[in-house]
Amino acid sequence: GSLTETEWSEHFGRFVPLPENINAPLALRYHGHQFQSYNPNLGDGRGFLFAQLIDPIDGRLLDLGTKGSGQTPWSRAGDGRLTLKGAVREVLATEMLEALGVYTSKTLSVFETGERLERHDEPSPTRAAVLVRLSHSHIRFGSFQRPACNGEHALTERLIRSSVERYLPALDAQSPIEDLTPAFLREVTLRSARLAASWMVAGFVHGV
Repeated sequence: GSLTETEWSEHFGRFVPLPENINAPLALRYHGHQFQSYNPNLGDGRGFLFAQLIDPIDGRLLDLGTKGSGQTPWSRAGDGRLTLKGAVREVLATEMLEALGVYTSKTLSVFETGERLERHDEPSPTRAAVLVRLSHSHIRFGSFQRPACNGEHALTERLIRSSVERYLPALDAQSPIEDLTPAFLREVTLRSARLAASWMVAGFVHGV
């Protein structure tokens, strides 16, 4: 059913767990390249996976993730906060991309927190907010890089099979891993190329 205004504030402003859902926030750790160097210390630095739902229409997994909800173990000295201006920019960008037919996250809610943030790249102090975004996955390239780099082959295989089962049902998640891995890589590469091309056509560029 629908939430009352108080329930919206509790769940999406203060992040009280949704009933019968994720009991504790999940800040995910991953590896990746940053500034031309391999970095094994990356992770969700100002947000976490808050809840997961199943779309009743098409059965897809819906991930609800926060932005600006504070520090996590992977904040790397950042304050984990989000400016209200940054939240508004994300709302505008995601709405524009969706209107242009580009796959994107969806901004579900924005709450102003009443805090004042210091930022070096814009006038400060500035107003703070917390945002909840909807996406269909929080799995990243770096989610695979981390166990692979650490030699955790069983975990890497488990993540591949689980991702295929959830997101690429046309592939056989139980096929031999030496066949499944290149098939999975081909599909991810193709989808990523199409996504990046759609960003370029829309004129959207991410600063990082």
